[in-house]
Amino acid sequence: MTVTATQAPAKKPQLNDPKMIKEANRFTLKMVQDKTLLLGWFDMLTKALKDKTYEVQIMDNFIAQKTLNKTDDFNTTYDYVIQAQQKLPAYKIYYWSGLYKTSRKGPNASANEPGSVVSVVGSGKNNVAPFVSVAKAELINYKFDQLVLSWDSADGLNATSGRLVMGVRNIAGKATRSFAGIITEDGTKYTYAGVLVDPNSAGGQGATKKAPPQTSSSLKTLEYANQIINMVSQALFMAVNMGMLYKTGKEIQELKKKIDSGEGTKADEDKLKKASDNEDVSEKAADQSVEKAEEVRQPVEEMSEEEFAIGSEDAAPASEPEELSDIEAPADMEDVKLSESEAETAQEAIEEEVEAEGEEPNTVSGEGEEGEEGEGGAMEDGEDVLTTTAEDII
Repeated sequence: MTVTATQAPAKKPQLNDPKMIKEANRFTLKMVQDKTLLLGWFDMLTKALKDKTYEVQIMDNFIAQKTLNKTDDFNTTYDYVIQAQQKLPAYKIYYWSGLYKTSRKGPNASANEPGSVVSVVGSGKNNVAPFVSVAKAELINYKFDQLVLSWDSADGLNATSGRLVMGVRNIAGKATRSFAGIITEDGTKYTYAGVLVDPNSAGGQGATKKAPPQTSSSLKTLEYANQIINMVSQALFMAVNMGMLYKTGKEIQELKKKIDSGEGTKADEDKLKKASDNEDVSEKAADQSVEKAEEVRQPVEEMSEEEFAIGSEDAAPASEPEELSDIEAPADMEDVKLSESEAETAQEAIEEEVEAEGEEPNTVSGEGEEGEEGEGGAMEDGEDVLTTTAEDII
């Protein structure tokens, strides 16, 4: 599934048991504050994808049994935890802290060009005021609601106005915080895409020079939090991909059985081809994520307990350690739709990043029955794991 306007599912699975939701929230919030649980969950997902054992029951057991997760017995399931992970803590601005390299496209342009740097700084602590900037100008009176960052001219105090939809997207097997949307600069409306970059990298250092002076030092203080959020995001990406592989594998088995028995139709054969293509794409993404697992894991594993505590305080909702606040309800998918031009600009930016990684684009063939294109079921480059619907994975 590429970066396209999100479509509401025809029939959304009901993951609405209050007790299961509460326990899934508890597991997910605890994961950000407990290094042992986070590493254990990440390692279980990595092993499952590496061994190609896409059995959801393995993860259910890990969640439910303290003997396996080394933390507590959580009375919930894998599906509920994925649902909770999609909400934690993405609905708070601090989750998106970082420096974003951007691409933009004007009204009559045929290709992307470099855009203004966007930086976000924020913390889960109550006493830390966040800020957002475009180029070197800090935004006044911006709003962040349901994954959408927006601002207007603020009666002339802002040089730009905009609406950006934040997402965690697959780029060559690595979950990457990003955005797509519109920014109006000097009276011209541009479609924009942004991808988080390491401020310590060569590209990041170049981008830092185009951001407000406090950006570099502020992001440095949030380094531990960002490493934790990177790992949580990668775990979510792997969990969603594993769910897709589990569902697609069952579908393939059922279709093969039907066709082998002589009861299959041409439509069943087409469905099998599509499911097999989806499986191939998702397996490639899984292999890529396994290759990048240590790169994401190592900074967190090497943190001292004190460093992890500092990072988790910035990376989680402000609360007492044993009284974790609840997770907000998920966004209405209607609020985070991308227009065709926004999706196109974002997809071009994603493909540029994939090529920079030295990878070939990871996409599903456009073949299949009319109306099927864009349906969920494969972890393509550009897939947004925050807006992946539950029916895609269960």
